Order: sequence, then C-alpha cells, then structure tokens
Amino acid sequence: MPIVNKKEEIVGVATFYNRKDGKPFDEMDETLMEKTREVYGKEPWECEEEELAEILQEQLPDAEKYEINKFHFSDLPLTELELVKCGIQMYYELRVVDKFHIPQEALVRFMYSLSKGYRRITYHNWRHGFNVGQTMFSLLVVRRWRHLGGVVGGTAGGCELPLHRDDLTGKLKQYFTDLEALAMVTAAFCHDIDHRGTNNLYQMKSQNPLAKLHGSSILERHHLEFGKTLLRDESLNIFQNLNRRQHEHAIHMMDIAIIATDLALYFKKRTMFQKIVDQSKTYETQQEWTQYMMLDQTRKEIVM
Repeated sequence: MPIVNKKEEIVGVATFYNRKDGKPFDEMDETLMEKTREVYGKEPWECEEEELAEILQEQLPDAEKYEINKFHFSDLPLTELELVKCGIQMYYELRVVDKFHIPQEALVRFMYSLSKGYRRITYHNWRHGFNVGQTMFSLLVVRRWRHLGGVVGGTAGGCELPLHRDDLTGKLKQYFTDLEALAMVTAAFCHDIDHRGTNNLYQMKSQNPLAKLHGSSILERHHLEFGKTLLRDESLNIFQNLNRRQHEHAIHMMDIAIIATDLALYFKKRTMFQKIVDQSKTYETQQEWTQYMMLDQTRKEIVM
C-alpha cells in the first residue's frame, strides 16, 4: 500500500501480511490500513492552520517580561505554544529577521514545525529543545553589564558600584557575525529533534537503520538531517533569502554545532576549549582578544 503526503506524492510503502489468527484480511483491516497510511503520510512538521493563524495574529511575547534573554529563564509557567512564540521573538531580538529578509510566515511555520518534530518523551522533548535554544540565545545576547546605579566603569564616590547579577549575559555575540548567531540559535533549537529517548550505543546494538545510515554520531547526524529537511521545505526555509555563500556558511555552522552535542566528542572539545580560555589571559585588552578570536573560524567553532 503506497504512503502519500498531502501533495499526493509517494513517500513510502506499507506492507501488511500474516494475520495472527491466520484469516484473510477483511473490510475492518482495510479501514485500519487506510487510517494508518494517513498517519504515516502526515509530515510531522505540517502546521495546524488555526494555531498558525493565532501566532501570526497575536503580538509576540515581550522579551523582558518573559525573561527570555536571561540565563535563569524558566519554561515551566509557559505552554508549548507559548514557547514557540518566545522562540520566534528571539530571532527578532537577534535582529536577523530584517537583516536576512526572513519571511514572517516561514519563521512561524519553522518554529511551529520544530515543536511538532520533537517526540513526546520524558526528556528529549520540545521543552528541552527550546531550553537549549534559549540558552544559546542568552549566551549570545549583548547587553551592557550594569551596576546598581550606573554602567560598567561607573563609580560612586570613587568606589566601584556592585554588579547587578540579573543583567549578566554571556556576551558571546562579540565573537560572531549576525549570520553565525542565526545559524547557532537555529542549530540549538534543532539539536535533538525527533530524538527517540535512547543513545547511540542502543542504535548500534539494536541494528537500527539509523546506525547503518550514519556511521558515527548516529543520533546527532539524524537530528541535523531532520533540521536540514525542514529547511529544504520552501514554506519553512528561514534561510531562503541568503546568498549561496551565506547559506553554505550557515549550514556549516549548524553541522559543527549539532555534531558537537555528541558526548563522545565532548572531552576532546573541552580540552581544546580550556586552551583557548588559558590563552585569553595573555591578552592585555578585550579588544585585542576579540579581534584574535574573530579572525580564526576554528576557534569560534570550538567556543560555540
């Protein structure tokens, strides 16, 4: 039995055979097969049009009110749909929507589709995917470090004012271009999409088809390819107005970021990261260090 998508394109074939009771298939079986085919043919990123319209018509959440630009942000008070809206707002906060001409509807469909691409499992679900995206966003966001009563460097009677901890952010954006920030946040949102709740060793031991498809970093490569599949759909493609060079660089950054989430690679990366941290102490000014970091793509990829 062919499995078709909403465009009536064949995307797979389902084979049913050998009823347990040994009897031939009946009309009830045929009905069940038809319903099953509809489910399999429905792409996980297809948007519910009513919810899509709701997002497009409603005002996006205020970044300060929801604290999405703060490291201590909590998703617990919010619904999954509200998290989708917060994710959309992050792209506006990064100021990449206008700069890279991202169509609003494509951005909405993309974020909504991401949320539906995550399975309803205990840990690696949409809330986890969103939280990683929000963490990346908060590490990137550039804010002036404020003291109580002034900005950094301000004094009161010749004394340094205490730092207001709630205003701390990662400030990693100074090392990356706007395009790289766009790619990094997108990669973070995609990094565990369609996770099955198992690990790479399980995929190999169970001889899962994914293990045959991807030789190493099995699940990470699956998450990456799933994200790329979304971006290949024109209605979801937030990279559609990038030129060829920009597009290649954005996809490359996503490749590096998502594959790096494989814990088998973590300790090697951590050692390399520590060397960069130690090297930063040898520079006299922040400006010199920032220029040094920005000029080397490999260092930037390790830091992200």
